[in-house]
Amino acid sequence: MTLSIAKDAWVYAVISHPGENEKLTGFHDQKGTTFIPILKTKNEGEGFLGYMPREPGIRYEVQAIIFEDVVKYAGENGCMVYLVNEKGEILEEGSPEAVQ
Repeated sequence: MTLSIAKDAWVYAVISHPGENEKLTGFHDQKGTTFIPILKTKNEGEGFLGYMPREPGIRYEVQAIIFEDVVKYAGENGCMVYLVNEKGEILEEGSPEAVQ
């Protein structure tokens, strides 16, 4: 399945360890698939922070990122990319290979 997002579009993702060892935050869905969640707006991203599971002691921040960069990171780390809403519900999903 492919995502309906242009490669050069800005999306929002959750970053762990902002400002130091920053990396995109990934999760596992109910089937055990590792994915990077992306959101369309910063407001949705901020809302998502309240619903997502967190590791104690780790800071998280929502940041804007070019969709193509998310796809590249996902491909390098064996992840899918899911467009989610602020409650973490999956709206669309895609594999990095389908986007490139």
